[in-house]
Amino acid sequence: MVIKRFRVGSNIRTFHCTTKCPNDVGVEMQEVVNHALDKANELITFAHETNNKEYPGIIRPKLYVYVREDAIDDINAFTDGTDIYLSALTTFGMVSYIHDRLETKRLNGDKLVPDGLENTTSIKIYDRILELIVAHELIHIWHGHQQWKRHTIHCLAEAESVESVSDEILHEKIDISDVSSINIDAIIDNLIIDSGGVTCQNIYDIYYIQQILELDADRGAIQIVMQKLHNDLHPYLMTCYNSNEAATNQKAATMKMHGYELGITIGAAALMLGFFDKRRKISSFESLNYLLASDHPIPAIRFFEMDKVFHGIVGSMFKNDSIPNFLLNETNAFVFDILAHSGEKTSVDNCFWMPVLTMEAQRFIALLNQGWNRIHDSLQSFSQIAIQEKYKKEELEVFTECVRFDITGKYIRKEK
Repeated sequence: MVIKRFRVGSNIRTFHCTTKCPNDVGVEMQEVVNHALDKANELITFAHETNNKEYPGIIRPKLYVYVREDAIDDINAFTDGTDIYLSALTTFGMVSYIHDRLETKRLNGDKLVPDGLENTTSIKIYDRILELIVAHELIHIWHGHQQWKRHTIHCLAEAESVESVSDEILHEKIDISDVSSINIDAIIDNLIIDSGGVTCQNIYDIYYIQQILELDADRGAIQIVMQKLHNDLHPYLMTCYNSNEAATNQKAATMKMHGYELGITIGAAALMLGFFDKRRKISSFESLNYLLASDHPIPAIRFFEMDKVFHGIVGSMFKNDSIPNFLLNETNAFVFDILAHSGEKTSVDNCFWMPVLTMEAQRFIALLNQGWNRIHDSLQSFSQIAIQEKYKKEELEVFTECVRFDITGKYIRKEK
């Protein structure tokens, strides 16, 4: 057991940290926590060994599970810029939510998962969520987010100290007092960026910068998890896809299995962020009024960006477009159907990420991407690996074709 102290907001808090669950907490918790640590460490080891070939200087962080003295029921994960910390209850927090979401059928009435996989699906999703959480923190470390903030961001008196803004993934601080009066469009224009330094004039400047970094960590996380998935599946998939001798039914079974595993992956991202959205205790569309009320983008935007990366990876894997189209179609149940039921009502409109299909959300995404371009060169100088390239001019446009709702959730345009 290691005692560590971290700043949480304006206070210093005590964390009891360990790399293995203690023996005196009960068999059930011990098994769950140690399983989570094993799975998360597998992901870290894979990512480190894979990237260390090209970037031999990257560090392999330690993974700790912790209990916070002042908040034993804390559900959180964060990094101090060197190591990764996962609260003990994070390993339990989403279990009931996952089971609830899996108690459904596809919108057409078909079974959600293939026969024989009902009992393992929730475990697979749980493990994939753990991978995404840890990979998110790994990107914060390898992209040098914390070091960059400490050396680059300067705060005026009206802004909080940058040290009060954490790299937390689960516990978002929400302050909705008078946020709707903030002119979001003016944020990027007023932000002072000079010779690589960033001057934050108020807390919303800080939130804006942190949201850019959080999306960077989200995008990097889905890439790492997809990389590990296909490393694990590669021998089986390639033998079948590239074999002229493979029987038609064998190829069909392989594609179904591949689509299922991809569905589990993007489904894990959807369930993770749906869980975060549920904790906000305001409706998903109401959150559009508070886009800068947190140091994390709203869950709908986070999922939209992760899903975009996911589609890009799958689409680039095959020369024949019919295969990625089939595979992506197989993932739809884990993005739409799994989130569509709310009480007795079942509709895709219940999906927490629907608010991203509004002009307000699409314009805000464009502003975040513009911000990425402005900090890119400075951030790269602190990163241990290559970061995502700047967005091209056409990629910074507002994608009006994505707009289907107004800010209240009423349809502007329905898909045919």
